[in-house]
Amino acid sequence: MGCEQSTSSISTSAAEKVSSDRSSINSLLFKDLEGNTIAISDFKGKRVLLHFWATWCKPCLEELPDLEQVKPFLEKENYQLLLVSEESLEEIIEFQKKKGFDFQFVRYEGALSDLKIYALPATFILNEKGEKVMEMSGKMDWDSELTIKELTELH
Repeated sequence: MGCEQSTSSISTSAAEKVSSDRSSINSLLFKDLEGNTIAISDFKGKRVLLHFWATWCKPCLEELPDLEQVKPFLEKENYQLLLVSEESLEEIIEFQKKKGFDFQFVRYEGALSDLKIYALPATFILNEKGEKVMEMSGKMDWDSELTIKELTELH
């Protein structure tokens, strides 16, 4: 597992419209910072931005301030943002306390390779039905007008 350094906006090759694999996405389970199980189906009726990252990934850390900046706008557009790491809950909690980001951090219990994620950061966008409609790999320019436009128009 490595990090992708390039910065992209959604309309470049970093994004790929994907065919819906509803059953595998809807079966994903996470743990919140209190250890409670969270399922994608808990967010039915919302668009979900699943952002896979790690505390050791420099591009991941560089893009978090921009993602935090657009978070309120995306929430108004019916998005639920989940920042997903496969690191231990203790590592994620320590990171959140140290950096102070206002995200819903969760731990993925499976292997990222099972989701065909081989480099971080990576992002899946799910529509209101829980279908994966976009997949992005690499550092994103989250606060660009183009990225925001693409996210708001995606269904």
